[in-house]
Amino acid sequence: MASNKKKHWYDYLWIWTIVYFALGFFNILFAWLGMIDFILPLIFAIADGNKWFCNHMCGRGQLFWVLGRNLKCSRRKPAPKWISSK
Repeated sequence: MASNKKKHWYDYLWIWTIVYFALGFFNILFAWLGMIDFILPLIFAIADGNKWFCNHMCGRGQLFWVLGRNLKCSRRKPAPKWISSK
């Protein structure tokens, strides 16, 4: 089933997650990039009061979406309400 949703550049940030995770095994500086990538969404969520950054720009969330939905590596159970609420 094809989606008519227009792809943006940030729809491919899940690739960035794989890259800095893999490179972190070879050099600690790449692991620091991962730490920045982990803290940045928290800062934006606290400052803006919403999850726009997490829903659109977070590479980890996109990676889990690709693994769970597209590659069928999920049990297909809905997330608890407290996780998916504002």
